Formats: sequence, C-alpha cells, structure tokens
Amino acid sequence: MSFPEVPRLSLDGLDELLEHYQIRCVLLYNRNPELQEKFNSSNTPDFYRFADTEGVLYFRELQETAIPFPASKEMLTVSGETDLRVFLDVGHQCYDAIRKHIPEEKDLRILDFGVGCARTMRHFYRTFQNYDLYGCDVDEAAIGYIQNSVPFIKATATGNNPPLPYESDYFDFIYSISVLTHLNARALDEWIQELARITRPEGRVVPTVHGSTAFDEVLNNTKRRAVLGIKEDEFEAGLTSFRETGFCWMSQAAGSENIDTDQYGICFIDDENLEQLFGPTFKVLSHTKGEIEGWQDVVVLQKV
Repeated sequence: MSFPEVPRLSLDGLDELLEHYQIRCVLLYNRNPELQEKFNSSNTPDFYRFADTEGVLYFRELQETAIPFPASKEMLTVSGETDLRVFLDVGHQCYDAIRKHIPEEKDLRILDFGVGCARTMRHFYRTFQNYDLYGCDVDEAAIGYIQNSVPFIKATATGNNPPLPYESDYFDFIYSISVLTHLNARALDEWIQELARITRPEGRVVPTVHGSTAFDEVLNNTKRRAVLGIKEDEFEAGLTSFRETGFCWMSQAAGSENIDTDQYGICFIDDENLEQLFGPTFKVLSHTKGEIEGWQDVVVLQKV
C-alpha cells in the first residue's frame, strides 16, 4: 500500500511562504474575538506559540503555509507516539529552553546534533533568515524528510561514531536534545570530544541530560521504568553503578534501524559529576533540572 507523500518545500520562495504564514496569523487573530481576548496582540511570543503549536493544527490557512508535518514513522522514532499536539508542544518547549541561550548575534552557525525529524528546529521557521542552521542525525529517513520539507536546515545523515563532517571550530552554537541521554560511557566521552572539536572557542553547547531528577523518578516509579523499556535486573545493576560512580547506562530499544544498539540505551548522570564529565574542554555555565517536561535537565556549556 502506498501512502501520501509529505509535501516538499524549496528554499527558493521560502521567504515569501513565511511572509504569507505571518500575515495569515495576523488575519486569524483579527477575525477571532476569542484570540483577541486571550492574547493582548498578534505580535507577542505567547500568540506565536499558540499559532505554531495549536493554530497550525486547527486552521487550514496556517497549515498551507507552515512547515509540513513529518510522516508518522519519523514521529515514532523521535518521541514514541504520533500525537501532533504533543509533538509540537514538546518541540516548542525544547525550542524555548534552547533559544534563550543563543547569543544575540546574526548569522550564527547553529547545529542541532541529533535533529531527528526537526521536532525542535522546525520552530526556527519564523527567524530562519537570522541564522545559518544545520542538523545531523543517524536516522536517514528523518534527514530525507528535512531535506525535502524543512529546507532552511542544512541536514546531513551521519554515522554512529565520530567524526562529524564539519571543520574544527565551525559552529557558534550547538544544542542536542535527548542524545547524550542515551549513550554509554565510551560513546558519551567520544561525542563530547567531537562536539568540542567542531565548536569555536568560547562557543556554546547546550545538551540535555538525565540527571538526579530523572533518576529519582525511575527509582521510585516501576511503571516509568516499564514505559522506558528498562529491565528490572539491569536497573538493579544500574542503581549500584549510579550510587558508586554517579553514572549508569542501561540498554533500551532504538526507534531507528540506523542506531547502533551496542552504545544506545538510556543513561543517568549524578548532578555533581557534570563538571567532571564535560571538563576540562567545557565550562559549565548553568544547569537547570527537569527543564524539559520535568524530566531532562538542560546544561549550558562554553568551550574553553
């Protein structure tokens, strides 16, 4: 059985498409008293968030000029479900958590390491002209979707091991949502060094990690462990490792056939171990516990 293809977009004409999207958002606001009552203006971050996460689901005129949604298979790989409400809401939550750490400069080179099907980077649509945006991932199908339908991202399929196909000191800003959270100790160390290689001096890297907040959740919630696919015997060994070393890794099913399951699973890092993990290459500027869905921590690093 054949399924409808995801609509394709070209970088040529994308500026005009974005302009139409923004105009339609304003027209939607102007004709809708409920939106006017809820939002002070059509030119506020709260209204933008509504339009990009809820409005685009319900109003056809926004769908016609928005970034197309990925195929259900790619959504499953990223988040384990196909609910567009969750996909857009969590993606924007990640975007909000990341963008406040981006320096206020134009034309910065920004990389989404582990871009998947652009759940987070799709929300740069409104401001894509201000940046030079890149994404990489091992999931070849997800990268194909981005290349066809999210053309403001320079997307590249990469391998499970370093190096990445970028020059040293290339990026001003790198972020990574739910990637370092899955790697074993060897792979984690190798990828931290690779991210350091491609980040310019004093550039920032903002990854998410599973810290003590997440570990306490799985420690006290057997249902959570079951949902994550953590085997109880592995968890007992992981618990011992976490208490003794501040780190543990357990195997977990992968959503993409391109992922190396020998190094992919789920890992947890004690909060006190972050400086040791990322140093001496990076300085830890900040650490916010549970910023993504009350589960993943956001760590802001600066290359030294």
